[in-house]
Amino acid sequence: MIYQKLVLWSRGHIKNEILIGNSIEFGYFYSSCKLQLRIKMEDLWLQIQPKLRQKLGNNYDAWFNGISFIKSTIDTDKTTFVLQTPNDYYASYMSENYSEIIKEELSAIDENLQFSIMFLGNTPSENPQITSLPKNINLNSALNKTKAFSNFIVGGCNRLAQAAAYAVAEHPGETYNPLFIYGSTGLGKTHLLHAIGNKIAAERPRFRILYVTSEEFTIELISAFRHRKTAEFQLKFRTNCDLLLMDDVQFFSGKERTQEELFHTFEWLKNNNRQIVFTADMLPKEIVGLEKRLRTRCESGMIADTQPPDLETLLAITYQKSELMNLKLNPQTAHYIASGINGNIRELEGVLTRLKALCDLHRTEPSLTFATMHLQQFIAKKQMQPVGASRILETVATTVGIEIKDLTGSSRKKALVKARHIAIYLIRENTSMSLPEIGRIMGNRDHTTIYHAHQKIQRELELQPDLKNTLELIKRNLKDDLP
Repeated sequence: MIYQKLVLWSRGHIKNEILIGNSIEFGYFYSSCKLQLRIKMEDLWLQIQPKLRQKLGNNYDAWFNGISFIKSTIDTDKTTFVLQTPNDYYASYMSENYSEIIKEELSAIDENLQFSIMFLGNTPSENPQITSLPKNINLNSALNKTKAFSNFIVGGCNRLAQAAAYAVAEHPGETYNPLFIYGSTGLGKTHLLHAIGNKIAAERPRFRILYVTSEEFTIELISAFRHRKTAEFQLKFRTNCDLLLMDDVQFFSGKERTQEELFHTFEWLKNNNRQIVFTADMLPKEIVGLEKRLRTRCESGMIADTQPPDLETLLAITYQKSELMNLKLNPQTAHYIASGINGNIRELEGVLTRLKALCDLHRTEPSLTFATMHLQQFIAKKQMQPVGASRILETVATTVGIEIKDLTGSSRKKALVKARHIAIYLIRENTSMSLPEIGRIMGNRDHTTIYHAHQKIQRELELQPDLKNTLELIKRNLKDDLP
C-alpha cells in the first residue's frame, strides 16, 4: 500500500498522516517510496503483457517487442506511464492505435488509479525520417477470412473477373497490374478483393496487404492533413504496402484533392511493382468527375466485369449459401428463391437469412409453401405477374412513336438509342430473361451491351425526371401486364 500512499500524498490528499520527525527522515521516506512506486508501476506494466498478447495476437509481437518501460509520473489526477519506442513514427503509431487498450488493461488491475500513456521516440537526426513499419504486419486487418476463391461460384457472368483475380493472387505485381473489376452492386466484386488478399496472405506471410474502401481512404487523408501527418499517410499507403485493394473507387468522383493523392499513390506503387486492385460499379470512363490522368491509369491494366448471374449460377449460389446457414432447401424452394432475385447476391443472402430465422422460429422445414407465404414481399414481383419481352417492345415503340424494328435495329440516332435502352431496362427488370437472351431479341447484341444499357438507365433515373415520367407512362400503357 505504500505506493498508493505516495500517489495520494503527491496529489495533495495526504498531509499530516505521514508523521516525519525531520527533513532527513522525510527525504529518506520520499526516496524509498519513489523507488518502490517505480518498481510497482513497472510490475503493473509486466503484469498486463500476457493479456495484451492474448488480445492482440500477432500484432503484439510486431509492435510491443520494441517497447520498454522508462518511468511513471504522478499528476494531480492521473498516473502517466512513459514508454520508450524505437523512433518517432513508432511512437506516433503506438499512441494512436494502442494507448486506449493499454489503459484499459491497467485500469482492470487497479481501478482506483487513472492512467495515461506517453510514448517516446528516439530519432537522433535533426531532420528525422520516418522509418518503415514492421515487415511482418498487415497495416489493415479488414480482410474477411470467409471470402475465398474456393467458395466463389464461377459462371459465365463472372468467369473473366475470377480468372484475372486468381492470376493476380498467383503473381502479384507481375500480372494484370492494375486490375480493375467493375459491375453492379452485389455481384461479387468485394468477394474477389478479399479472395485475392486472403490467398496472398496465406501463401506470402510477409506480404503487406491493405484493404480499404474509397471512403476510408478519403477519411484517413483528411485526418492526415488536419493533424499534419501526410508523411505517415504516405508511408502506410506507399512504402509499407505491397498490395493495395481498394473498393468503390467511383466515390472519388469530384474529390479533386483526394484524386491527386490517389494518383501519386498509384504512380508510386506501380513504379515499384506493387500490386493494385480497384473495384467500381462502372467503367473508369463512365465515372463522372474522375480526372483523365487517373482514368487512363485505371484503364492501363486489366479491366474485367461481373454481370448479374444467370439462373443456373444463381441456383448454385443459393444452394451454397443455404448450406452454410444449415438451411436445407428442396429444389422447388431453391428455384423459387433464385428465380425471384434480380441477380443481387446480397439480396439473396438477406432473403435466405430471413427464411432461416422464420424456419427456426416456427420449427419447420423451408418448404415451397412456407417460403411463398413468408417471402412474397421480398421476391421479385415479376414472378406473380409475368410479362413478355415482345409486349414490352410493342408498348415502348407505340409510346415513343417508333416501330419495333427501330428498337432492334442498328440506328445510332439519339432518340432511338434512348428508346432502345429503355426497352432493355424494362425487359431486364420485368422478365427472367438473361443478358444473352435479351441480346438476341434486341438484334443479336452482345450481353455486355445489354448490361451497360440497363446500368445507364438505372443511373439516369436518379438524375432525369423526364425519363422517370416516360417509364411511368410506358408502364401505364402496359396496363395489367406489369406490376
